[in-house]
Amino acid sequence: SSAAVAAIFEGGSIGLLGVAVAILIGETRPQMSKLLGDLGESVDLYIETFSRGELFLTLVVIVVVSQVVKNLLLYACDAAQIGLSYRLRRDLQRRLTNHVMAMSYDDVSKYPAGTLAKYIDQAQVVSETLTQLGHVLRAVMMTLAYGLVMVIMSPSVALATAGIVFLFWLA
Repeated sequence: SSAAVAAIFEGGSIGLLGVAVAILIGETRPQMSKLLGDLGESVDLYIETFSRGELFLTLVVIVVVSQVVKNLLLYACDAAQIGLSYRLRRDLQRRLTNHVMAMSYDDVSKYPAGTLAKYIDQAQVVSETLTQLGHVLRAVMMTLAYGLVMVIMSPSVALATAGIVFLFWLA
């Protein structure tokens, strides 16, 4: 889903910003040969042609572009969710209305005034539930992305953060 890909872009952006800052302050340059093997050696040679400032700016531009792509994906996710929600609501209301219209006068008159209209309007609850489910899914994906980046960058800080979150959850 686009929410999962957006979360990957978000997590990657945070990691790249960390690498960019580490390069700028002179800590280290990325060692791609450790990650990519022979291909990484070629990438390392290419990276060596950049100054620290150029490498920092290149990584920041990549982060900015990935954030734009992430936001476009989230927009697409929202648009799809809204479209699905309204189509589902319209279809449910149509089915319920057709069912009520197919009822005999004797059956309809057994219900108090307005009751059948309330049943038809209940289709909105399904639409709202679907919207909330989309929000929860996106929040879970972003949380997983942030957590993964934290574990990769500093397992001890990630563990401390998880402990603090757990304590707040209990309180």
